[in-house]
Amino acid sequence: MIKNISKTKFIQGLNCPRFFYYYQEDLKKNNKLNEVNTLIEEERKNAILTLVNDSEEEPIEIFDDLYMDMMNVYFKKEEALTKAYLEYLFKEKVFSGENTYDQIKVIKEYKGYHFYAFLDHYQPLKSIEHIVETKGTTSKKFLDLKFKSEKNELPIFIKNHEGIYQTQKAFGNSINENYEKTIGKILNRENSVGQYLYDLTYQRWIINDVFNKDKKKRYMLAVLNDQYIFDGVYKANEPDYLKDIKNDEFIISLFDVTDLTEMLLEKVIKDVEVVIDRIENKHYKDSKELCPNSKTKQCPYHDKCYKDFPKDNSILTYLLKQHGFKGPNGTLHVEDFIKEGKYHMLDVPYDYLKYQNQRIQYETVKTHQTYMNESRMKDIIKHLEYPLYHLDFESFPRPLPKFKGENPYSQSVFLYNLHIEYENGTLESHHFLARPDFDDRYDLIKTLLSQIQDKGHIIAWQDSFEKNVLKNFSELYPEFKEKIERLLPRVYDLSYIFRGYKHPIYESWGLDENKGINYYHEKLNGSFSIKKVLPIFEPNLTYDNLLIKNGVQAYIYYDLLSHMSKEDENRYKNALIAYCHQDTLAMVKILRQLKETLSLNSLKL
Repeated sequence: MIKNISKTKFIQGLNCPRFFYYYQEDLKKNNKLNEVNTLIEEERKNAILTLVNDSEEEPIEIFDDLYMDMMNVYFKKEEALTKAYLEYLFKEKVFSGENTYDQIKVIKEYKGYHFYAFLDHYQPLKSIEHIVETKGTTSKKFLDLKFKSEKNELPIFIKNHEGIYQTQKAFGNSINENYEKTIGKILNRENSVGQYLYDLTYQRWIINDVFNKDKKKRYMLAVLNDQYIFDGVYKANEPDYLKDIKNDEFIISLFDVTDLTEMLLEKVIKDVEVVIDRIENKHYKDSKELCPNSKTKQCPYHDKCYKDFPKDNSILTYLLKQHGFKGPNGTLHVEDFIKEGKYHMLDVPYDYLKYQNQRIQYETVKTHQTYMNESRMKDIIKHLEYPLYHLDFESFPRPLPKFKGENPYSQSVFLYNLHIEYENGTLESHHFLARPDFDDRYDLIKTLLSQIQDKGHIIAWQDSFEKNVLKNFSELYPEFKEKIERLLPRVYDLSYIFRGYKHPIYESWGLDENKGINYYHEKLNGSFSIKKVLPIFEPNLTYDNLLIKNGVQAYIYYDLLSHMSKEDENRYKNALIAYCHQDTLAMVKILRQLKETLSLNSLKL
């Protein structure tokens, strides 16, 4: 029987009505799942996943122990920095869980259930107590929140005399309806900021009645300061962040959200009743509602809930599905079809499809015939100037900066591969792998720039990343700025040949805008990632036989190189080079096979 409820279990039970039914079944097999120590471990893992959310543009698919152990190191450092900052600001001891099981546990008994809160930081002062939760996100999410005043846009959060951010209202400044509207949006646990506020409000609900209830409390979130730039000063071979603790831009930012958690408290109390109802009523097992189809938010029973969905071409693979479909009585959403037991792409009537791209997907899946806008694709390929420089960077979006000029989550580049393809078919491959404990970025970019000549397009996949890396290098090393600025207009994203839309380079080529997709194959499953496109054009070039198979594994093993034996270090260095080499070779192969499909090999380019 479920008796102990942690914050993670609480949120999972809100996300999916069936969660507690499945959880109850697991408890019959292993009652240890509901023990406090297990709940603590789960809370820790959930906290570390906030680092994942900010380090990846898209949710990653691997959360193995190696990855979690690595991220745990960074999270513990962030917690230690938060503790030091609180003690510096308020000159009183902070009680923090140095280890997972040392965290302060607060238990609220309610209707026969034990609701748990595990406190990251507790700081008792004479007149007030601080409850502070560390989150592995950055201040940017909070400081980007604005509202319109009479003359301009104002930030929701501003710094007080202590250097802590507060809302404009808590600060005592005048507000308006636009302010209230913005606050209303973020007081939603699905909001990127609201999820953190909700977590802390859940803790507040538990703490209010059982933890020094006669003393006033201040609820704060500690996050990484997006504006902090590491100056390259080390102490005992580690970045010395603490030397900046007296500065306005310390690596930790504190947000006092006491007023916002007060506003959310009523919602949490209502949700407690929802959770209890879902625990006690087994009829929820038949609910048609589904938990979020997100790698970072889904519960452990995601696969059970989605078991009836086809592996390929489900309703979830529709492009622009977030905007819904045009039903006879108004817009219908994916959830409406799911509740009717309709899971396949073809279960949506053709007349309901709002967009041309969706209709292309439907026809492709129905007829098993590939869609190609041949004239558009030929026009693009004709403008590619040789030699082609197929480029891929590998980087670590390290939560805590390691090298001079980096800030939290900046992409720390450690490897590139460059395939140079000449018009006569000759192919060269070059790479540079940085040493793990040395700042080799200068030599890396210098070497790369020496290999790219003044003529020819630079080919990437999802080129916004490569462009941002080059721009960052130009700011870090001004001597390369002029050359890099000449390179940027030559960068082309190969995925645009397939997914359509307007690339910035098209204007210089004289190509008109084309909003629709140029290519669709039923095996794409709604994705234009290189790993979806490659098997269609070059099925024998696979990532399955590689030791390192994706970018996340690449930076995990790169980070571990200095802790390996010499034999393993050499093995994984070669694996890193092989993985990056394959990414650029894949672009070469895809383009060549596409030209053959379009009968362009004899075309003078």
